[in-house]
Amino acid sequence: MIATAASMPPRIALIGLIGFFILLASILLVTSASARESDEVQQEQESLPSGVENPLISNRTQVTFSGTGAANFAPRNLYGEIPGPPPPPTCVAKNTQVGFQIHCISDPETRSSSTCTGSISFYGFNETTNVSGEITAQADGSYMLKLHSADGKIDACQLGNVIPVSSSLGNVIMMPGCGLTVDSCIGDLTGAGASGTLTTSAAVIVTPLE
Repeated sequence: MIATAASMPPRIALIGLIGFFILLASILLVTSASARESDEVQQEQESLPSGVENPLISNRTQVTFSGTGAANFAPRNLYGEIPGPPPPPTCVAKNTQVGFQIHCISDPETRSSSTCTGSISFYGFNETTNVSGEITAQADGSYMLKLHSADGKIDACQLGNVIPVSSSLGNVIMMPGCGLTVDSCIGDLTGAGASGTLTTSAAVIVTPLE
């Protein structure tokens, strides 16, 4: 004969009921904790300002510009356009080859970590200078570097790439402007190509960082 709950000894039935309620309470507790955690994460993400990436997702990127190109140098105040003495006679407009090797970290969450280091060579002036500065990610996915040297020879030197990025040596680098001081000759360089293009054969390497 099959035993029913009514025929079980009262003590055994009571123990069974207590075990059932303990198991049910544990399940409800775990479910409630998971729901609270999910709500907290959702509230944290919804509290972020519009247009700001979720800081829980890594967006840090290493960007490298390297290559050679050509730029035009123009002495400042050559025609007396600003107050002060004109440049010395040896300071003349010229075309110069430019070499660059710059490594940057682009971090949209930590502005102070968006830094660059490297060197720039101006072969027409026999000048190679270490530079540092910052990198800014543009809305179209390109990058703009603003560089300077500790000795003041290079100032407000801008380099930027044109998208899309090629995995080969076929990337366009622009030089909209670059301040240069060499042997009392102060002037500005811009890429010698159309619209300030420095080179169309640079290496641009963009590597996401964990």
